[in-house]
Formats: sequence, structure tokens, C-alpha cells
Amino acid sequence: LALYSTFSVALPNGTTSLTNSFSITLDFRSIIRPECAEFYEYSANFFAGLATPIYFAFIVVLTWAISVVIGRWWHEIRIRWCVALSFFGACYSTFFVSIANLTLNLFSCYPHPNGKSSLRTSPHVLCYEDDWSALVG
Repeated sequence: LALYSTFSVALPNGTTSLTNSFSITLDFRSIIRPECAEFYEYSANFFAGLATPIYFAFIVVLTWAISVVIGRWWHEIRIRWCVALSFFGACYSTFFVSIANLTLNLFSCYPHPNGKSSLRTSPHVLCYEDDWSALVG
């Protein structure tokens, strides 16, 4: 539902608040607000969002390793490696839409009256300028 709010279409009157309430599903980093930390530049925030699966994989591997160490004494705690990988894959599949949305937001620009255009998600980033071109590659 939140994905509809990113499109440049006019939604019916009652649906805007509904789609905004599901916005956390598109950008789960909004819970911790990374722009308040070291990621106040758009490029740093963008790359931090792309690296989220790597952070999550580290947490899954660390949890599995701790369960193996503790599992030597308490066998019920031990997590099998295949279960940890399955959990990571299921979570990655769940958040794939938000990661794809983050990547495709680079191409969602809106025009200004002066002929330039900005990103819909970050109006301070001008499309087709140096900062934007560095992110697109």
C-alpha cells in the first residue's frame, strides 16, 4: 500500500492517510532515523540503505555463532546453520520491495519551473547534477 504513495497519481481522498501509515514498510530505516547520525548526506544515507542486508546478515551470523557457543552447554539453544540461512532468506524476501524502492527512487524526479528537477524522496538532490550522477554511476 505504501508503494502507491510514491507514484505521481492522484489518490482518492481517504487513501492518503492509509498509505502513509504503511510507509515504514518501504523505508524501515525511518525507525532509527539515520539522518540524525552520521548519514545526513543523501549519498551516505543511500549507501547505508543499500548495505542494510549486509548489516542484517552480520546479525544473523553473529546470532548463529553465539548460539553455537552457548549450545555446547545448553543444547536447546543451538541454531542450525540451515535454519539461520532460511531465516535470512525469508527476511530478505520480505524487505526486497523496500530495497528495490530505494534503488529506483533515484529515477523518480519531478520538474521545477526553472527547468531542473529534484528527487521525490529528497528534494534537495537535483537530478542530472553531479551528486545524482555519482549515485547513478
